[in-house]
Amino acid sequence: MATVIRGSDNFDTANADPDISPNAWHRYLSVSTNYTSSNSTIDFDTSVHTGSNLTEAGGKITVSVAGMYLISFQGARYASVDTGWDWTLTVNSTELSGTRAYVAGNNVGSYDSTGMTIPVQLAAGDTVFMQGDGDLHGSPGGNSMTSFTGVRLGA
Repeated sequence: MATVIRGSDNFDTANADPDISPNAWHRYLSVSTNYTSSNSTIDFDTSVHTGSNLTEAGGKITVSVAGMYLISFQGARYASVDTGWDWTLTVNSTELSGTRAYVAGNNVGSYDSTGMTIPVQLAAGDTVFMQGDGDLHGSPGGNSMTSFTGVRLGA
C-alpha cells in the first residue's frame, strides 16, 4: 500500500516562465578596431539581441528597469603590434573595481583574449559600457571574438 502526501495544489504561476528578453543584450564588434585613447568606449556595432527596455548608443547600454544584471565582456585581438590592451566595465562614469580585462603586449602574429563576468546592481537610467584602450578583433557574420552581454536577473 502506497502513502501519498499532498500539499497545496495552488502554485504561483505568475513568474513560472519570466520573459527576460526585454532586459537583456548581446552585442559584438564586427570590425577590428584599434582604440588609442585611454578613455575610449568600445562601440559594439552589431546586435544579436537588444531588449525593448534598453537603449544603445555608441556601445553604451542604458537600462530602464532597476535590478541585478549579470554582465559579461569577452575581448580578443590579433597582435599586429607588440602592445597590450586594457578595458574596464564602467557604470555611468565610474569604473567598477574588479572588472579589468587586461592583456600585456605579445608577439606579433598571435591571438590574445580575456574576459570577465560580474553581477552588477543597476538603477533605472544607469548606463554601462567598456572603457579603455587597445586593439580589438572584430569580424562580420557573427564570428567576432569581442562581445558584450548582459541580462537582468531580478530585483
